[in-house]
Amino acid sequence: MKQKLDLNHDLSKLAKPNNWITDSKSNPCSALAKAFEIASKVIIQQYESREKSLGEAFKHRNWFRDAATLDDIRSGLGLALEFGTTPRIW
Repeated sequence: MKQKLDLNHDLSKLAKPNNWITDSKSNPCSALAKAFEIASKVIIQQYESREKSLGEAFKHRNWFRDAATLDDIRSGLGLALEFGTTPRIW
């Protein structure tokens, strides 16, 4: 049976970590670790790509202020998730 996605329910359970945070093999820990791994790799890839393409004109402090940056990150996350989703939280 397919579980219904319920962001509010998941966030409320994650806000009370005493039941799951001590078990590194728990579904929430595994899901958060995988989500962090995907997000950090995409952000690093986007940062390095922009830095390389702009060369000396690249300004670190302005990178995240650029409106295209969020679109690039969103696109990168979408592509990464096409290869599989993170584990279910619950």
